[in-house]
Amino acid sequence: MEITFETDMFNLIEDQHLHTGVFGKNVARWLAVKLSEKGYSPEIKHKEWGWEVKIRRGEIGLFVGIKNDWKDVSSLEENMIVWRVFTGYNLSLKEKILSALKNLDPDSYLYMLDSDIKNILYSESRIKILEIKES
Repeated sequence: MEITFETDMFNLIEDQHLHTGVFGKNVARWLAVKLSEKGYSPEIKHKEWGWEVKIRRGEIGLFVGIKNDWKDVSSLEENMIVWRVFTGYNLSLKEKILSALKNLDPDSYLYMLDSDIKNILYSESRIKILEIKES
């Protein structure tokens, strides 16, 4: 799943990391807190393209990617950044074997995470959802 949204909630000045134009640390921190409230144990990691929130659900490792994109704007008063939040899983060989042996379905864990993220974003009045792409 991928959700594109805009908001004025996050301070971009203190957010930028080593890569010029790469933001999202404050979004990742906020999302990690919200996911913690839902019982997840998130871990935030910086990536070259943005930020990643890693999550373990039993034997399955999930992730939420946070990336910023620049928007074409007609005036500086508009939000110049849109956020992309996307989810997935990368199973190691061990995780693949364990999920097969225990008959675990990574897609069901991902579906639950997707649902929780949608609820988190929709519950914040200062977030405007622009697009949702289902996997």
